[in-house]
Amino acid sequence: MTAKTHILGGLLFGELVCVAGWSPLPSAPVLLAGAAAGALLPDIDHRGSKISRSSAAGKVASFAVSAVTTHRGVVHTPVCILAVVAALYVASAFVSWSLWPTLIFGIAVGMFSHLALDTLNPSGIMWLWPLTKKRFHLASIRTNSLLEWVTASALLALVLYLAASCLPELAGEIRRLLPKSLRGIGQ
Repeated sequence: MTAKTHILGGLLFGELVCVAGWSPLPSAPVLLAGAAAGALLPDIDHRGSKISRSSAAGKVASFAVSAVTTHRGVVHTPVCILAVVAALYVASAFVSWSLWPTLIFGIAVGMFSHLALDTLNPSGIMWLWPLTKKRFHLASIRTNSLLEWVTASALLALVLYLAASCLPELAGEIRRLLPKSLRGIGQ
């Protein structure tokens, strides 16, 4: 999946968390920002990914991670999500901010959405690592294929629908960020 598809997946999973009531609405934008960022994070193991090319730090991190693992390897596992969450909680102790837990939870949600979407790729991911290296996949949606475009379109429709109908407080902010030609969607 491309970065755009993963970001949409992260936003959708983040919205579902908000709709389920697992994050209070005032902190929803922080959770959604974390989910969008977290949705890109597992691809740090691929030097050509959006997150790996986004900054000098991304390039260095990608170089280091890709030197010790393969794409859709250990970084694409639930164990890695737990490790990232633990590291972020430790790091958050050094900076006082009341929304750290919400942001970290959002990053975890986004990372989980990435794994869920990569399960739709033919190579799948290792959901049960380190117990087994068996890869699980549910479909054969290849990156940049017509099926990925359909998937991304469906994710976009769901993201906009949830924002407009279930999270009306966020709908105005999302519409404000859209190009003028798309602002009438959901009204």
